[in-house]
Amino acid sequence: GGGATLAAAAATTAAHGALLGRQSAEIVDLHGQCARLKAEVSAARQEVITAQAEATKLRIDEAGARGEAEARAKGEAVALREYALARRQRDEALAAKAGG
Repeated sequence: GGGATLAAAAATTAAHGALLGRQSAEIVDLHGQCARLKAEVSAARQEVITAQAEATKLRIDEAGARGEAEARAKGEAVALREYALARRQRDEALAAKAGG
């Protein structure tokens, strides 16, 4: 009869309501998970940026140290050449003095 059809319709509606409730809760949960994942991605990106900045700073420091070492080596080479020249000039002066 009509009562049974009505009861069946009411049961179907209740089932649909419960399903919608569960789906809504799942959607809210998924939104929460999505927000957490976005925050994790953002934090991970920030860590990458920080690591890249540190690596760049290390490369700059390394290049600076290399530059200083090269400058010291050049300075040393100039000093050695000047020393050799001064010794040669002294030896020549002593030889001229002895010869003259």
